[in-house]
Amino acid sequence: MRETLFRAAQPTGTTPSEELVGQLQDPDLTRRCWDQSLAPITTTAAATVSAHAATILWPYPAGTADCVDRANCADHFLRANPGYHVVTPLGLAHPDVDRLLDCTDVVLFLPFENAADELTVAGSHLQMRGRQIDAVISELAPGYLWRHGILDLDPQQPRWPLETHLVNGHLIAAHKGQQARHFAAYCRQQADIVALDTIVVATLEELTGALEHLLDGSRAAVLRPFSASQGTGVTFVDRDHLIRSGGPEAAAARAIAQISAALARKYGSPEPFPLIVTPFTEAARLEGCVTDIRIFVCHDPSSDGLRGLPGMVRRAQVPLDSAGPVTAAAALTNLNAAPAPAAISGPRFFPATDPQILAALGLTPDDLIRLCAHATAIWATAIQPHGHPGARGRFAYGSVDFVIRHSDGIAVPVEMNGTNVGSHPTVHPRWCHAFGAATTHALTQLGFAR
Repeated sequence: MRETLFRAAQPTGTTPSEELVGQLQDPDLTRRCWDQSLAPITTTAAATVSAHAATILWPYPAGTADCVDRANCADHFLRANPGYHVVTPLGLAHPDVDRLLDCTDVVLFLPFENAADELTVAGSHLQMRGRQIDAVISELAPGYLWRHGILDLDPQQPRWPLETHLVNGHLIAAHKGQQARHFAAYCRQQADIVALDTIVVATLEELTGALEHLLDGSRAAVLRPFSASQGTGVTFVDRDHLIRSGGPEAAAARAIAQISAALARKYGSPEPFPLIVTPFTEAARLEGCVTDIRIFVCHDPSSDGLRGLPGMVRRAQVPLDSAGPVTAAAALTNLNAAPAPAAISGPRFFPATDPQILAALGLTPDDLIRLCAHATAIWATAIQPHGHPGARGRFAYGSVDFVIRHSDGIAVPVEMNGTNVGSHPTVHPRWCHAFGAATTHALTQLGFAR
């Protein structure tokens, strides 16, 4: 099945190479991060093995290198469970595929867009071509289903209403407003990290008021839509530009139009709300460019807890001028951001364990270990029964992105990603297997071993 998976993953977009980042990670510091970041979690007993032929929908992002990360995880599961067949977009068009779907255990490994027209909800399960889907490996799927009119969902308080298992089914990765509330509750108990002010808005009027409030004390506001990934729809409203171009209401209307267009291009639906609005935080810089740092979090089956792995430090494409506007090119560190015409040359992704990179961010190795421990604790408290109220489903892996505040060196958590998160090769190669192992364990515990 490996060949089938990676043929499907071949037509992919590429970014400046992440290849060396993982290989340049310090193995000893990575080991210390893994060992010292354990956050125990309470798990329920494994489910009974499903008796009927199982169908697992394994969506991956079309056109980006992240689909290879998903293929590696799917390959790990299929090696452990060789009774499964694989159907990719190529196989989906084959005249005999319906016969295969009818009687065998199947992994549907394909972009969501390839399945959307054939997905339906019947009773309490998701179905494709009349066959029950038993598990979905992406907690962004509910948002995609909602945008395509397949699932009735309240985007303000999203819940997964189906019996189809959703790996990482707590949905906190889909709603950055819920993430912000979780960050605030967690950071109140900590001395060395802080959370951002956040406002969730549902109308033009509410967005106008949020911009007036947040831009009173910040040079820019960041707008993020519900259930979007890879930077889709992330928009910056600069305070000085706002003043020169018609005020908050005009700026809010322009931002909504921009976000709606981005969502329509990516997901087929222009619905922008709810929007999550935060002040722009000026981060520590490399080559004059703002940065963030990604800490991966994986479930470790051997210890029944979560462990952290240092990933990459990313920088924006152009330096942030202290007197200039805050633009996407100067503020977005996202790997899949559109190339900026004025982008400075050189790599944008760096190993977080590199001593020079740590020093440039004002961090020590012990600081990085503490950051990994915060990342695992943030996820552990979110997925426990007493945490996020919509929590359900097995956790496999995710990440927390932090910025290190330029003014005082304080770490600020800005985003949680779940099984939608990519760039797995930026961890040290000795730990790249952790993502697949965590996913295989989650599916095994849900009763899908074969």
